[in-house]
Amino acid sequence: MPNALDIAGLRFAYPGTPPVLADFGLSLAPGEIGCLLGPSGCGKTSVLRCVAGLEAIAEGEIRIGGERVSAPGLNLPTERRRVGVVFQDYALFPHLDCVDNVAFGLHSLPRPARRQRAAELLAAVGLPGMGSKFPHELSGGQRQRVALARALAPEPRLLLLDEPFSNLDGALRERLSHEVRALLKQSGTTALLVTHDQNEAFAMADMVGVMREGRIEQWDTPYMLYHRPRSRFVADFVGDGVLLDGLATPEDAIDTPLGPIPHCPGCELTPGMPVSLLLRPDDVQHDDDAPLQAEVVSKAFRGADFLYTLKLNDGRTVLSLVPSHHNHAIGERIGIRLDVDHVVAFPAAAERR
Repeated sequence: MPNALDIAGLRFAYPGTPPVLADFGLSLAPGEIGCLLGPSGCGKTSVLRCVAGLEAIAEGEIRIGGERVSAPGLNLPTERRRVGVVFQDYALFPHLDCVDNVAFGLHSLPRPARRQRAAELLAAVGLPGMGSKFPHELSGGQRQRVALARALAPEPRLLLLDEPFSNLDGALRERLSHEVRALLKQSGTTALLVTHDQNEAFAMADMVGVMREGRIEQWDTPYMLYHRPRSRFVADFVGDGVLLDGLATPEDAIDTPLGPIPHCPGCELTPGMPVSLLLRPDDVQHDDDAPLQAEVVSKAFRGADFLYTLKLNDGRTVLSLVPSHHNHAIGERIGIRLDVDHVVAFPAAAERR
């Protein structure tokens, strides 16, 4: 069975500008959910526009379900690609009720069948009995569900989602991320999501590509991106953390201001090499009995936990995630120790990107 999506060697530029995408590539298996994650201007939405057929590419090719849909001189029209698109602004028709919005792309079916299919999809996205409502009568979350139902109605080979939850508040965004993932998995729909929100990316996607300047820096599972970033850029961009200076030792270990790290598998460090060690907040443990102490310089309450910013004796700072019943004051000194399960380090001389 061919992949649901294959992009290889893609190069794209808007008229009169440098390339937005260069040698870009990825693949999605049938039923897989992928995500492009990155800062504004890195090319995420341009990838989606090329896959949808809204932009012609200069080099490379795009295949959907094994069918070549984009190449230099070839740009299959959007309507012939069998892709569904959910836009950031929902793009619902204000003069149509929910049923007719969802049924809009089902031209091949008789009207009763179109409306029945639309009603079934509205129920599937959690909006049963809402078919007669108009977009202006719905909340933001409800409008987004209608837009998703409309995109799924023609049973697309591939669903594209462009920052689909960016207009929603945090709690609703998180809930919808999980609900939409469950719906896509239930229907077996392959999807490619674009977002700058890593929580959204991790909640929805099987595979995530962290983008930088038109290329994918790392294409991996959310777990591997967090615990095994392959570059400084990915380490900085994904999750909370700091890069702490250290020194590689002959024993394949790292000496740090917080004590030695016994083993760094796969770090490819040579003895005496200055390194930067990635420390996540859960790597720095609060321990009242620890001889090493650090000063609380700021804290963020997260319900079950505090995220503390701690200043070491040499002035450098680290982050620590501490259960919230340990409510320490700014300026207080607390005991800390390292408990690093996933050791990630980069040569300090490497380009700080």
